[in-house]
Amino acid sequence: MAGSLNYDQRISLLKDWFGKEILTRFNMPRDLDPKIVAMDIIEAVNRNIPNNTDAQRMQHLVALTAKEVVQSATTRTVPSVKEFTNAIRKVSQSHGERHTVAVGTSFDPYQLAAKRIRSGDAVSDMYLGGVHREKLINDFGITEADLHPYDLAIAAHMQ
Repeated sequence: MAGSLNYDQRISLLKDWFGKEILTRFNMPRDLDPKIVAMDIIEAVNRNIPNNTDAQRMQHLVALTAKEVVQSATTRTVPSVKEFTNAIRKVSQSHGERHTVAVGTSFDPYQLAAKRIRSGDAVSDMYLGGVHREKLINDFGITEADLHPYDLAIAAHMQ
C-alpha cells in the first residue's frame, strides 16, 4: 500500500485497528448494536484523518488516537464517537504537519512552559519560583491558581 490510501483501504485498516486496539481495551455498550457502534467510530475517525495519508502515517495516527482515548477514558465501555473524533483531531493537529523550524526561528521556553502548565503537564522546577515564575505570570498570563498544583507537588516532595 504505497502512497495515499483509498476509502476501502482506509476502512480496512481502521477495522483492523479497532479490533486490535479498541475492542481489546473496552467493552461494547450493552444496549447498542456493536457493529453499528464500531462503524460509527471507524467512520468518524476516517473523516478526521487528513487526505493523502499513507498506510504508515495512518497507523501512526490511529495508534496515537487509541492512546489518547485510553488515557482520557473514564470507564471501560467504548468511549463515544465524539471522544474518538476529539482524539483524532488533536492527534492530527499536533502530528499532522512535519514539524520544521524556519532558519532564524526559535522556540520560546517560557511560552512552552506556560502551555505545559495550562495543560497540567510536567515542567522544570526552574519555572516554579523566583524571576522565572514572575515572568510566566507577568508576560504569559499564568495565574497563581495555575501554579498551585505544582506548589503542592513541591511541598509534598519536600516532606
